Amino acid sequence: MSKVKSLLKRAWTEFTNPGQEQRVRLLQQAIAHGFQTKKSAFDLSEVLIAHEYNPTDLKVATKAYYQLMLQRLWENGLPQPNQRQLLGVIAEKLRLPQDEVKQLNEEVASLAFAECLSEALKDGVLTASELEALQGVASFTGSTVKVFARRNALRQGIGILRGLFAEATSTGILDQKLWQNLQASADALGLTREELLEAVTPHAKSFAEHVLADVKSDGVVTAEEERYLKWLMQTFSFGAMFKDYIRSELSLLRERTMISSGNPPQVPPPPGLNLQPSESVFFWGRCEANIQRNLKSGLTDDLHDGNLALTDSRVIFESETKPLSITYRAIVGWNGQDRLLNLTVKNKPTISFRCRKPDPLFFERFKSLLQLNNQTLVRRSTGAPDRHIPREVRQRVWQRYSGKCAECGATDYLEFDHIVPVAKGGSNSDQNVQLLCRKCNLQKSDKI
Repeated sequence: MSKVKSLLKRAWTEFTNPGQEQRVRLLQQAIAHGFQTKKSAFDLSEVLIAHEYNPTDLKVATKAYYQLMLQRLWENGLPQPNQRQLLGVIAEKLRLPQDEVKQLNEEVASLAFAECLSEALKDGVLTASELEALQGVASFTGSTVKVFARRNALRQGIGILRGLFAEATSTGILDQKLWQNLQASADALGLTREELLEAVTPHAKSFAEHVLADVKSDGVVTAEEERYLKWLMQTFSFGAMFKDYIRSELSLLRERTMISSGNPPQVPPPPGLNLQPSESVFFWGRCEANIQRNLKSGLTDDLHDGNLALTDSRVIFESETKPLSITYRAIVGWNGQDRLLNLTVKNKPTISFRCRKPDPLFFERFKSLLQLNNQTLVRRSTGAPDRHIPREVRQRVWQRYSGKCAECGATDYLEFDHIVPVAKGGSNSDQNVQLLCRKCNLQKSDKI
């Protein structure tokens, strides 16, 4: 693109000022020869005597020669004091305006500063020596690192820091020390905390969602995981809705942790529920019961609508058409997921309960209560396969789906899902794990 622009510029110049390119080239050659032979005794007026030119030609030629000398003296890095002095003499001899000299110096120093900055920030840390090198480049224009960075390299500095943050979080781990280093580097460049946060917040939000999905994968939130998520919320500029979302997910995970540890939270008993003395309720909700009977004519489904309660000693189904009370001791087989529960009861037909309202913890509450009641007399109908997805698999799956739901592309409420359920023989391999949002995951569960 730059070559095309250069060609167009030359074509336009030739059209509006024919012969200028040739005249400028001859003037440049004469200026170069004059400096080589006369050195400090160089006199521009003497050089111009033998040449035909106009003011525009002279302006272009002197500027081009100064730029050429700038590039040569910067080839090996920051020009030394004697080289800077030489540039000053050249600018004076060529009668270049100070504003133009300053602009040319700024342009070449800006490129060198950007290159030096990019190299220095590869590890996210600006060391004292790297900062000194940047100060040397800035001082070429009589500036400081902070002033120069804001004037010339602010956008690139932000871009580099954003890239470093994105690279760090792509691994699924953001070390707090790295974040401190990035903040220190931003401060050294004159970037405000608000500018840095604005630059990295989109990546930080995606990273927080990644951390949350990782935590949800095993169904348990540890104190360390909760502290880390709270640190992310305190550190980055997340909106109120996103913070509320993380808090609600943490609340759900805390409840799940209580359930898995054998301490499911109680719920107030509904009015009219016939409870035994000291019996506690841990779930109550609208439910459909399906009683499946194996008759001579074949299997039949008998559906009933009502309310289901899970207590510390039994499963209670209140219905006008088919009330049920099943003690945990009578259950000889069970399976299910989310809001579905299938029971095999001693001397009874198979009974399935489906909650009307989605509840990701319903089935887990039942398991916990049943195991607390009499774990030794209970067997699971489908065995007890391992649902734990290794961290390296979760990381590869997250990258494969770019942190989005495989079905609808949502970027929140994400969960790692087994394509073929573990209960049906599905594995924990990359090929059998996908990212789904909660809505799509529940829809899939309803179809299984």
